Amino acid sequence: MSDVPEIVESAKVTQESYSSPHDKLVRNGEYRPNVLKSAYDGNLDQVFSDLDTPESVEDSIFMPARIIRGIADARVEDPSIPLQVYIDSIDAAKSIYADELDSKLRMQDLHTELQENYPQVLDRRIKQSADAGTVHAGAPEFSERTVQQMEEILNGRDFVLVPLAHGGVAIGIDVFLRATSDSRYQESIVLPVRYSRNKMKDEHPQIDPEMDQFFQEQIRNGKPIVIFEEDRNTGITGGNALAYFQEKYPDAEVHSLYNRDNFDDW
Repeated sequence: MSDVPEIVESAKVTQESYSSPHDKLVRNGEYRPNVLKSAYDGNLDQVFSDLDTPESVEDSIFMPARIIRGIADARVEDPSIPLQVYIDSIDAAKSIYADELDSKLRMQDLHTELQENYPQVLDRRIKQSADAGTVHAGAPEFSERTVQQMEEILNGRDFVLVPLAHGGVAIGIDVFLRATSDSRYQESIVLPVRYSRNKMKDEHPQIDPEMDQFFQEQIRNGKPIVIFEEDRNTGITGGNALAYFQEKYPDAEVHSLYNRDNFDDW
């Protein structure tokens, strides 16, 4: 019997209202892409430790995305790691972003789950260089514009948002929570998919059999797929991902959106 219904249930929208940590940085006058702590070098276990005692709002933005990244990479190498573990990391990240009361407990539960069942995942190195461009792409005005574009495309329909990992994860989670706030799109789902052409040399989005089953279930339910990238840049990555999804899922309605376009000012 398929586990997809359980996974879908846990991946759905969990919050009714949302106050973005990106907005909080702007209110505090701290949204400065060139100085935000986007660089990191440590293992996944250290990321959990840093998130357990965050030093700033920045940690609440970058650390959850690093956890998703680490588990995504682990599943590419070892697809036997259940999709549910990945879904759990996404749910925990959403709870941190939304500042839910049980967010810390969710992360601790995920950490314990990995310690007990997949300890090798916690040894994964998470190395990121400073990237002011990606940070700038997460500015609230861009994310709000993306939400408006989604509303024009979707016409009130539930959807599956697919941020391209690694770069699109943190901003993609924020955009998803903005779009689904105030009880909108309550059957919608966010599921980052790794497609890292430069750093990981991926030739196409990394969709394992369990994830493929997940997408097929959503398509049968009539949900459009919205591929999300944080920054258009050359447009090659987003264009390739769009073509890949359209070919792999010919019955699906597939769209592609960028948070920051090339004409946007720095």
